[in-house]
Amino acid sequence: MKPLVIDTREPAEFAASHVPGAINISTMQFMHGSLPTQLVDVGKDQPIILYCRSGQRSNTCIQLLKAHGFTNLTNGINEHHVAKMLR
Repeated sequence: MKPLVIDTREPAEFAASHVPGAINISTMQFMHGSLPTQLVDVGKDQPIILYCRSGQRSNTCIQLLKAHGFTNLTNGINEHHVAKMLR
């Protein structure tokens, strides 16, 4: 199953550069308490790779997704690391 790649940076950072095929859900969207609308129909066991600039924001988002029952989560750290993972 192909992983869903989520860039947790701010929209301006995403617009400047991102992994091809990644979607942008900023950390602030995760912090509102409810599941971001882009993930409502995503299976709880879907492979998801999250990244930001240093891995800190993506790690925060992973913890929030775990609280919503997601189980197959990877912190890709940053754009360049994720691009290598997907080769």
